[in-house]
Amino acid sequence: MAAVVAEVRRLALDTSKRIKWHVIASIALAGSNVPEEVPAVLRYALQYDAKADINSDVGRRIARETREGLVKAGQLMFTYLPEKFLTCLEGFQR
Repeated sequence: MAAVVAEVRRLALDTSKRIKWHVIASIALAGSNVPEEVPAVLRYALQYDAKADINSDVGRRIARETREGLVKAGQLMFTYLPEKFLTCLEGFQR
């Protein structure tokens, strides 16, 4: 998995220096039913983007952005899914 994380980081940074690749990768993994890999993304981001200093401002920012991204994605998912689920059930009951 570490090779994939490194490649995602490289592709994202090649696209834009301002992109929050760790947030995108974490949301994609959590949404793909592989949430156990989210800590690996955070660990990689802290190791290479924060220079392994988890107490620095950069380290705290990375952790905060990842947490907020996952929370917001979860809120969106649970806002959308019940409506979609109920629509499917209505079609099934007919």
